[in-house]
Parts: sequence; C-alpha cells; structure tokens
Amino acid sequence: MDDDEELSGELVPRTGDGGRVGDLKPIPDHVAPACAELAAGLRGLFGAVGVSLRVFALRVHRNPGAVSRYLNGTVVAPAEFVDTLLTHAAKATGRPASSEVVAHVHGLQRRALQATNRSAWELQNLRDQLADADRRRQQAEVRAEALTEALQARKQRIAEMEVEQRQLAVAMSVERDGHGAEVELLRDERERLRGERDRLTEEVARLQSELDQARRQALEAERRCEELEHQLQAGEEAAAEQAEAEDPVAHRLWLAEEQAVAAEERARRLERELARLRGEEGGRGAPAPSPGGRLIAGAYLHPPSPPSPPGGLPAHLPVTVTYAGPNRPWAAWVARRLEAAGVAREEITLRRWDPAAEPSVDLDRAMADLLGDDAFHVLLLSEHFFALDSARTEEEWEAALGSAGVRRRAERMAAFVVSGHPMPVVVARLGAVGLLGADEEECERRLLRALGVAPTGADGPRQRSGLPGNPPELWDGVPRRNPRFTGRDVLLERINDYLRNAPAEAAVCALVGPPGIGKTQLAAEYAYRFAAEYDVVWWAAADNRGVLKERLSGHLAHLGNDVQGYSTQARVGAALDNLRRGVPSDRWLLVLDGADDPEDIAALLPGGRGHVLITSQSRDWADHYAELLDVPPFSRRESVAFVRARAPRLSGEEADALAAAVEDLPLPLDQTAGWLDGSTMPAEEYIRRLREGEPVPVKSGVAYPVPYPSAFEELTRRLRNNSQLAADLLQLCAVFGPGPVPLALLRAVPVEEVSPALAALLEDPTHVETTVGKLVQYSAVRREAETLRLHRFVCDAVRRTRPEDRRDKDARVIRRALVAADPGHPEDPAAWPRYAELVPYLEPSGALGPREAGDDTGRLGRLRRNCLTYLTLKGDYATASHMVGQMVDLQAGADAPDWELVLRRTALLRATGDYALAERLDRALLERLHDPDSLGALSALSADLRGLGRYEEAYALGIRQFGACLPFEDNEDYMRAEADLAASLRALGRYGEALEQDERALRQRRETLGSGHLDTLASETVYAWDLLLVGRYAEALDHQVRTVESHHAGLGRDYPHTLTAEYVLALCRLNCGETEAGTALLAGTLDRARRLLGEDASLSLMIACSYACELCEAGHLDAAADLGERVRDAYERSLGALHPHTIGASANHGVLRLKRGEADAARSMLEKALADMTRAVGEKHPWTLGIAVNTSAACQVMGDRTDACALSREAALRAEKALGRRHPLTLTARFALAMDLREIKGGRDEARTIREAAIDALEAQLGPNHPTVTAAWQEKRLLWNFEPLPV
Repeated sequence: MDDDEELSGELVPRTGDGGRVGDLKPIPDHVAPACAELAAGLRGLFGAVGVSLRVFALRVHRNPGAVSRYLNGTVVAPAEFVDTLLTHAAKATGRPASSEVVAHVHGLQRRALQATNRSAWELQNLRDQLADADRRRQQAEVRAEALTEALQARKQRIAEMEVEQRQLAVAMSVERDGHGAEVELLRDERERLRGERDRLTEEVARLQSELDQARRQALEAERRCEELEHQLQAGEEAAAEQAEAEDPVAHRLWLAEEQAVAAEERARRLERELARLRGEEGGRGAPAPSPGGRLIAGAYLHPPSPPSPPGGLPAHLPVTVTYAGPNRPWAAWVARRLEAAGVAREEITLRRWDPAAEPSVDLDRAMADLLGDDAFHVLLLSEHFFALDSARTEEEWEAALGSAGVRRRAERMAAFVVSGHPMPVVVARLGAVGLLGADEEECERRLLRALGVAPTGADGPRQRSGLPGNPPELWDGVPRRNPRFTGRDVLLERINDYLRNAPAEAAVCALVGPPGIGKTQLAAEYAYRFAAEYDVVWWAAADNRGVLKERLSGHLAHLGNDVQGYSTQARVGAALDNLRRGVPSDRWLLVLDGADDPEDIAALLPGGRGHVLITSQSRDWADHYAELLDVPPFSRRESVAFVRARAPRLSGEEADALAAAVEDLPLPLDQTAGWLDGSTMPAEEYIRRLREGEPVPVKSGVAYPVPYPSAFEELTRRLRNNSQLAADLLQLCAVFGPGPVPLALLRAVPVEEVSPALAALLEDPTHVETTVGKLVQYSAVRREAETLRLHRFVCDAVRRTRPEDRRDKDARVIRRALVAADPGHPEDPAAWPRYAELVPYLEPSGALGPREAGDDTGRLGRLRRNCLTYLTLKGDYATASHMVGQMVDLQAGADAPDWELVLRRTALLRATGDYALAERLDRALLERLHDPDSLGALSALSADLRGLGRYEEAYALGIRQFGACLPFEDNEDYMRAEADLAASLRALGRYGEALEQDERALRQRRETLGSGHLDTLASETVYAWDLLLVGRYAEALDHQVRTVESHHAGLGRDYPHTLTAEYVLALCRLNCGETEAGTALLAGTLDRARRLLGEDASLSLMIACSYACELCEAGHLDAAADLGERVRDAYERSLGALHPHTIGASANHGVLRLKRGEADAARSMLEKALADMTRAVGEKHPWTLGIAVNTSAACQVMGDRTDACALSREAALRAEKALGRRHPLTLTARFALAMDLREIKGGRDEARTIREAAIDALEAQLGPNHPTVTAAWQEKRLLWNFEPLPV
C-alpha cells in the first residue's frame, strides 16, 4: 500500500457506522498537513473502537487531554499510542489489522514526526531498527533451537547404532562356526547399519554447520541490538537535554509522566514478586537472597522478573559456563548442579577460554566476544583465566573489567574462584565467590546462593556428583602425578568427551603414538584430573598378558565375591564380571598402559558402563572397537612452557630452540632439559649437537628410567621381529629421512639398489600399501596422503643399525631416485608439488656437489636446472640462492660450466635485482657459445641490459635475436624474441609499437602453447600493461580481470606471476578511477610480495613505488615519504643513482615535497631528476615528459611563471608527437600549460581554450566521473607519477 493513499480497510468505519467520533473537535486549521493527515487516520481507527474518548483514555492508562491532542493533531502521537489504538480497533471489529494498514499508519506517524520534531523522528527510526534487529535475533534463536534438537536426535541415533553394530559383531563371532547363512545375514545387516551410520554422520556434520551459522546470525543480531540500544540511549539523552533547554516546563511535565508510568510498572512487578515469594514460603525452604538481591560488583545479577523455571534463573537466557586451563571438571560439576536445580541440560554450554592463545588481540574486544552472546555467564576464575605470567598484564585486565561493556553485562554474569593460586586484584571487580576448599554440600550452597537458585530439596541420600578434588572410593595402581605436566588441556577434554558420550559397552579409547609422545603421562593426568567422575580408578601395565591377568585377579576379583581358592582364570572372569555388573559401582575407569599387542589383550577388556583408557603404539586397537586418539607432540607454546619449568636457567629463545631440535616430543624434552638444568654446558652448543645428530647426555627420570633413544631402538626391534620387510622399508625411508618421505620417491628407487625382496615390494602397489600400513600401525611413521613422515629419532635409531660404509651408497640411491622422479617440466605448475618434494633431498644426497662415478651426469644436470627453475618461478629466491651457492660447477673457475644452468642462475639474479652480475655472466657465456645455442643467452643478456637501464643496447640485441629466429616463426625461441623486443620498445617509451609486438606474441602463444602456459599468462599481463601505457584504460581493466582469474585458477595466489598480474590489475583499477579498490589491492599485493620474495626483490620494489604514490595521492604524506625513500634508497644501492628507476623514485619524492608545501626543495629535486632522466632516456621519453610536467608545477608555485609555461608547453608538444593528442599524459601536459598560461599576462584566452579542450578530451577518454576529470574541473593541478616497468 502506498503511503500517500487514503487510509481505508477493515478497521475504518464505513459511512453510516455508529463509530464514536462525535465527541472530538474538528482538526484545527493551523495544524501542519502531515499532522492533520495523521490525526484523520487516527480518528478513523478511534471510530472503530466505539467508545468515548474518556473511556478509551482510561483503558490505555492515558490522560484524556493527551489523547484529545493526539486525535486533534496538535501533538504528534507516539508510536506506542498508535500501536495501542490499532490493537483496540482490531479487538472491537473482530478483524486483525492488515500489514498494509499498519504500515500506512506507521508511515503517517513517521512523516508527522519528521515535519515537527526531527530529533524525535530520528529516535523513532532507531527504535524501528532496534525492533527489526530484535526480530531477526529471535528468528535466529528459534532456528538454532530447532537445529540443536535435530542434531541431538541424530547423535543419539548414531550412539544407538554403535551399540547395535557391536552386538552384531558379537553375534557374528558366535554364529561363525557352521552357520554360514546366518553369518552372511548378520554381515549384511552390519553393513547396512554402517552405511546408515555414515549417512547420519554426514548429516550431523551438515546440521552442525547450519547450527553454527544460526548461532553466528543470532550473535550478530544481538550485537546489532546492543549497538542500536547505545545509539538510542545517546539520542534520547541528547533529545532530553535539548527539550529541557528549549522548554523547561514542558520537559518537566513529560518527565513527571514518564516517572509515573515507570512507578506503576514497578509496583505491578513488585506485586508479582511478592505473590511468588508467598507461594514459596510453604515448603521450599530456599535461603534468602543476599541484601538487595544478587550483587556482582555492585550490580544486580538479575532484576526481579516474571515467573521463572525452578531455581530462579531467567527462563529466556541459556547459561554459559566459561573456564580456562585444566578447570573443565569444575565446569562440568557446575553444569550438573544447575541441571539438578532445574536448568535444562540443552540450555547449558561449557566454553573454554584461552587469553594467551592470541595475545595480540585486544583484551577489551576479547572480553566483549566472551560475554557478547545472549546468555547468562558463569565465569570460573583461576590463574589460567587471566594468564598474567605469559600474555596479559594486570593493568590490561583492570581496564578490560572496568570497561563500559563489562559493566553493562554485570547483571548477566557471576564469577567463582576455583584455584588456590593467588588471584589478581581485579577479581574484586567481579565479586567472585570462592569454591575451593569446601566440601561438596557447601560448594553447592555457595554456588546456588550466589546465583539466586533454590536447591531442589530432594529427599534421600545425596548422590556423588563429582566435585573436583574428591578422590574415588577405590584408587589402585595409578602412577604418581607429574607436577610438571604441561598443557594438553584440549586433548584431555577430548578424551573425557568421548568416554562420557560413548554408548554403553563401547567406551574404549586408545591413545596411540610413537615412543616419547607422552601417552602414559597423558593417561595418568586424565585419571587425576577427572578422578571425581569415578568411584573406581584402576591402573594396570598391559605390555604382558600374564602380568595383566595377575593384576585383574587381585583386588577387583574380590569386590562382592568370595574367590578364595579360585584359579587365576576364574578370578579374572570374576573381576571382569564385577566391572560389567557395576560392582561396586558402574562409575569406573580402567587404564591399560602399554597395550601394544591388541590381539593378546583385547579379550581382557571388560564390558559395562564404565570407561577403558588404553595407551599403545599400535593402531590395531581400531579393529577391536576402540576409538583411536592420536597423541600429537606438544605445541611449541607447550614445549617452551615445559622446558622453562624443567630448566629455569634456559631463556625463552633457548627453550624454543631445544623444542625445535627434538621436534616437541615430551620425553626427549624432559630428559634433555633435565640434563641442561644441572649442567654448565652452553645451551647453544648442546642444542647444536642435538640438531646435528651427535650423541648428547640426557637425564632420565623416575617415570622413564632409560634414555629416550632406547625407546626408539625398542620400536625398531619390535618391528623387525614382527615384519622384516616392513623393517627394510623403514630402513629405506631412513635413507631419505627424517621428515616427509614421498611414496613416489620410494617407488622411483632403482631396483638394483635394494634387496630383491624390497624391489619386489616396491613394484607391487598393493604390497606397498600393506607394508606401509604395518609401519603406521607400529607408529614408526605417520602417513599424510602420499607422504610418510619419519620422526628424526626413529630415523636415528634405524641409521645406527646401518654400517658407516653404507652412507655413500645411500646418497647414490637418493640421487638416482631423484633423477628418476624428476617430472621434467618445471615451467608447468602442475609439476610444482612434485618438485617441492624433491628439492629438500638435493643437498643431503650430494646432488649439488661434484659428480661421482655411477651418476648419470646428464640427467642429474637436468634435475639441478629444473629444480632451480622451479624455485625461481615459485618465488623461493632464498632456497634457490642457497642451492646456487652449493653447486660446484657454478663456482668461479669451474671448467666447462653447464650453460643452461648458468642461464637459470642469471634468471634468479634478475628476479632478485642483481642485474650487474647477471650481465657479466650472460656476456661471458655468450662469448663461448655459437648459434643456435646463443638464442637463450641473447634473450637473457637483453633482459639484463633492460634491468641496468641500457635500453638502446637491449633493443639492438633484441633486433639481433629476432633476426636469428626468423626462419622458425612458430617455435618458442621466436615467440620469446618477439616478447623481448616488445619489452625493449616499452622501456624506450615506444608504447604503441610494443603493444603491436606483444599482441602478436600473445596470439601465437595462445595458439601454440595454450592459454594456461606460464609464457602465455605472462604475455596476457604485459598486454594489459601495454594497453595502460597507451591510455586504453577500460580495455586494460577488462582484459586484466580475466587474466588474474586465469592466474588464480592455474597457479594460485602466492606466486610471482600472479603477484605481477594482480599488481597490473591494481594499476588498471586506479587508472580507471576505482581508487579504493585499486589501493586496497595494491596494499595486499605488496604485503604478499614482501613476504614471499623479500623487500628488495625487483617486483616488491616495483609495487612499493606505486603504492607510495597512492599513499601520497590519498594524503598520507608521512607514510608515503617513508616508503618512497626506502624504495629510492634500495634502487640506488642496487642500480646506482643515475638509473632511470632511481631517478623516477626521486621525482616521486619531489612531488611529495611539493604537496607538503616545500616548494623550494621540491623544485630542486624535480629539476635534478629532469636533467638526469633526460640524460638517461632522452628528452622525448614519456618518463622525461612526466617529470617536466611536475617540474612546471613546482616553478608555478615558486612564482616562476615563464619557466613553468615553457616547460609545460614543451612537454605538451613532445607528448603529443610521441603519444598522440588524446593520450592522458598529453592531456595532463596541456592542462598544466593552460594553468601556467592563465598566470601570464595576455594568456587567459589561450589558457581557457586549451583548458576546455583538455577537459573535454579527458572526459571523453576517462569518463565524466573520473577523479582526474573532477580534479581538473576543480582547478587542481594534475601531476604525473613514475611507475617502473618490468624487464
């Protein structure tokens, strides 16, 4: 319905209706039209109500005079009155108001407000936005609730199916003998269940994703509501102040009315609260709340509210229990107590808080995120919550907890201290209640009293609920707790979550991993940390079946049974039966440590509702329905914390280096740090020996009394005893290790270099998979797709068993495997992942050193060239430079160097900006070579000369190169010669000719090499660059958008070719007037180029030069000056002061100083740059002409109008001749000439003519809304920016 239509519909009485409107006076003539229109609409609704004005005023608790003024239009009715009138009219007519009518009436009210009181209208708009945001939040919450229910239902079904699957497995084992048909049916049923389980698992993942999205939407809506509330509050306060200043009497009258309404509402609320309390007096016996309600830091935790669920927490708010560090058991206990008090389980969420995880994140923002969702927050405080020792300061916490955001949320949070560690003073701000040190009943009383929750008052004995710190009734065999246990909190919670949520009879979790990873310590810490959840905790070593049976036949067998005189087997059966029946409790934890032989131990696993936790190096536990949990090494943060606690004398840097040397394995960390703590040996020397594989002394502990290398030697011994072929494959891996060992590299090992059995294995893919599975099963390696990751200590243990004289042969094996695995096409991005696997083995295998007997020197040389080409194309210049430094045949004085390898090296030197050395090497090579081999050297030398700024020489060499290729017009040498010649033309400022040449080269490369070839992609980018240089900006942008998409699809983002393409796209956007998008892309590309290639790489400097210009254009002069000076200094260091790039960067700096108002210094810099650039590239080069335009501006500012006019006129004439009349640089020069002529006596008429013609041409070329055109219309001086070109 259009807002301008007359109000009509089901709520407006028709002619002849008996609506009561007769007691209203006519609308006064002086009322504004918008107010009169609103009053007429309201009168129509009032007529539908059918009562007198006074009766209606009583019904809506309004003053009759106020209602009369609303209906007469002398006062604009508030939105609340309009909604109330709509409701009463609908009730009187028996027909609801349509959405069109409601929208129409609201529109009338908003227009009336806008016409009479703009501030009130703005406030009403904010209220409308707040209501809309609140509606979206409620919708998101409803969706989240529905998704949660669906998710729980599917998880429950999966749990049920796990039980069914286990029962089927048992039934199959019973029916296996003599009942083939029944077994087949059971197998089919198991497969059906497995398929349905997998489908439900996928559905759970999908629902979880949708749930996360719904929660994010709810959180975003909540934040929007809070933002609008703050805006609304500020607006209302400002409006009140304005109203009081303008009409104090009216303001006081309005304030009194508001206070009266609030008092009435408060009285009604107190009546409801009093009635609720009287109803509770009889039997609840709830403790009285603390005076004034539940106070936290001086604010009510919850104001009096309408009836709530049992316990008093608000019905509309879920509860989030936040904990840190090892305090998950406390959070679980709080959740159980709240659930027992009547809070629904699905309304309680446990959330981990780690303030040290991202120390760079602002603490205020982190706290806002922590408390931001729509929930009541229970904070469990400990030293881990504040992380004062590592990440945060007490001053930061003081500021964060005193912020307005936390104060606003004080009514929705409560804090409890659960640690005996001294707490920071800021805890007082939260009014925290201590829970530690009290018995369970007292803890519960403190918790519920602080939350204002009434105990349930259930009769009968209390059930044990697992208060952290309460020991189990039976505790047997658990090792002493490790006081230096560090981190692993999330891993321990994963164990607990799995065991608690696993179906009955299936709660078996196996911690698997190699020796020294910390499996036993992790299991022991789990037993201590979660002990309160169990009544029986029983630990047994399981590395020997006989010993385990003896343990089982002990105490556990006697619980509830008289087994005196029974055999060991009978007592074991009694023990397992006790656990299955839950005697003495079904809350038991059985830990089997070192169960490395699942086949031997699995039959001794008990059933029942308890939990079984296993530590093992074997992954075969998965075949016995155990959930495998891979134990990873420490995170680096955990490693450093552990080392600092074990060896306080080590610094943080030394601890980090030690952790890196042992790859974060806990056992080696413990023994090496323990020895270092009591030693005077410099930590740096010890770590060096450790890193290089030399033997080092260690300090063994009580928990593991032998040195850690023995554990890995035992692993290899067990593997050898079980499978000699797997041990042989591990030995072959150790030849390539430690670290990642690609399976493709193993398969490429020549068969004559290994034993016949291993050769047969490598030729049989199925056999390889089986044997690799055996290595993974024993935790000797970790498989990552098509790569085996070999830990260095496993590798060392294997190598110690091999004779010393095998090492040279091993190196030859690696070299031959590398040669065989070379994909042969380093310019093909599809082969780059393979080269990434090969490069790390070049130096260790001796492939970069002198060639030895038995090496295929031709193929080995090709491998070196290909790897160097790959590294250069990928942008890994550091690794490539290191590789060059190790190659003997590239050293000074080497005989008969590999000329192709020399060309790869000079390509790397050009990429890193060392054009002088590249030129010397290429020139020396060219003198040695003869056609046709010299074509590559000619191309390289031409690029070197362009890099050195010797463009005429490069062009002459390009003509020679091009002529040598004429008979072969369709080959790659010819296309490269075309591209090289175009690059030289571009450097000479002959942009049109370069465009024609590049267009031909691009067409031929598309046809010959294909659109995805690297050379074709490079041609696409330089073609767009040519279009920019000739002034065809829109065409360049359209072309380069597609080119960047092709780069992303074929290469990825972080490669030099892609970075160059994105840089050109940024220039296209900037030249087309898309300043914001272009500058953002330029900044992002520069950041990635520096990170990937280094700050002084050629491409990085090129991008930085352009970005400094854009910073200057945007007015960020200090940042532009800093970046521009660094670019200029880098060019001067590498290329010299008289190189065109150095001169151009200096000219840009002169423009910046001109914008700063330093006209004298700017003119001096620009005049010097103009003279230097003229000598470097000639007076007709576009770079020289651009600097001349800028110099004329500096002369004009200094008052030298004649010099300015001469410079701009000469620049305009030369630009027109070199680039054409409509080129942007020509038009810029002509506009500058117009501005200079205007300041000369008698030059105004000519200036006006030139100016109008220049602006018209710029509009036609760039469009009327282009920033350059806008600046020209605003009489702003147009300046030119120097941008380097690629070589």
